[in-house]
Amino acid sequence: MDIANEYRVSRQYVNFLAKKGGYVSPITTITENFPWDVEEMNAGNHLYQSLQLFGHYRLDGWESLKGSSKYKVSGLIKKLRAFNLTSYWTKAINT
Repeated sequence: MDIANEYRVSRQYVNFLAKKGGYVSPITTITENFPWDVEEMNAGNHLYQSLQLFGHYRLDGWESLKGSSKYKVSGLIKKLRAFNLTSYWTKAINT
């Protein structure tokens, strides 16, 4: 059962308490370890989000992705293959 529903609070409040307690989400870890900085206004970019999700997939496995996240990662992998950019990504894609 969802913690927020069980205790009748918002999901944002649960997230606030988790962060206050020291929890760091996998997406935050991935984003902090990107080799470049992205301005806040570009954080919603489709490619950027796909790269974040690809990192999440590599960190926690395919089962950690849900719904449209799997679709975005699959699309990114297809594009890398279509443009023959998989030599750098081959190990990540084939595992």
